[in-house]
Amino acid sequence: MKIINTHKLLFKGRQVYHHLLYGILLWVVALVHEFVLMSYPSFNAIDLSLVLRSILIILTINSAALFTRRYLLKLYDFQLTKFYQLLFSFTIEILFTIFLLKLLSVFMTMYHLVLNEYILIVYLFPLKIIEYSFLELDEMIGPLHLKKMLFDKYSSSTSEERVFLFADLNNSTQIANQLGEERYSNFLKDVFEKFSVIYDYYGDIFQYVGDEVVITWKVNDKHKNAYLDGANACLDTIKKSTPYFLNKYGIAPQFKMALHSGKVMTTTIGHLKKELCFHGEAINVTSKIQQYCDLFHSEIVVTKQLLETAKQELENFEYHGFRQVKGGGKELELYTPKKM
Repeated sequence: MKIINTHKLLFKGRQVYHHLLYGILLWVVALVHEFVLMSYPSFNAIDLSLVLRSILIILTINSAALFTRRYLLKLYDFQLTKFYQLLFSFTIEILFTIFLLKLLSVFMTMYHLVLNEYILIVYLFPLKIIEYSFLELDEMIGPLHLKKMLFDKYSSSTSEERVFLFADLNNSTQIANQLGEERYSNFLKDVFEKFSVIYDYYGDIFQYVGDEVVITWKVNDKHKNAYLDGANACLDTIKKSTPYFLNKYGIAPQFKMALHSGKVMTTTIGHLKKELCFHGEAINVTSKIQQYCDLFHSEIVVTKQLLETAKQELENFEYHGFRQVKGGGKELELYTPKKM
């Protein structure tokens, strides 16, 4: 199956830099507090050397965070529980940051700038704990969603044009019976982790529903190639993992996918437990047209509306005519990618 070229956004890099923003904001607050403690009642009293010192501190501490999270931890290839992963990462980052602060102190002394690294180290522990808490919350509610929640972007219903991808595990009941409850749960966990590649294609995992993954994109002309490329990337990642699944479970997962676009209302619901939700015909239609994957003997089925939204050439897809949407009177023109 041909994957249309796109400018691939490496989400892991984007995620690291986004997380660094938390650290920068926290350290700006800390240094402003330090100015107050050092009896600088107004910004007029803050000279250039103090501003330079503050910039160097922020760059040093967050460079340590960047290096630790993106490079240093890759040197260690062993299995740890989530708690010990966080503890290990936290410890390495703290020690590396203290080391860099010591070096910075020596460097600044050469230029007659004062750096009290011991006060900064006192700040370091609570601020890193807060930063790591933000990072974990960001992962729990979905990458980059924390910003939307904090600014309450969807407090009221907002009309949006979105693309939806439904990916359903084939023969899930049979697999569950064969593996048993515990192994089947671990099987799904391993399989769903493969879908994180969708973030390299600007997508967002909306939710996991039983043996199904729901992915969405906000329609954007810059990302128009990402919808089908993202779906193909997920299938390709799972296929490349076949030896792993066969060795561990004796079963290789296969999925059928449906892609459709349309207008939905986006909002947050709930008070004590907020959750982002989409309401509209587009999301319902996408879930219903998956049944045609088996009929068309294809892993992916798409609507003409999706192809028009993604500005794809129709000759690259096989046309299957108008088809009835189950549970409704609407008919849609369906296509499948031509096999290369």
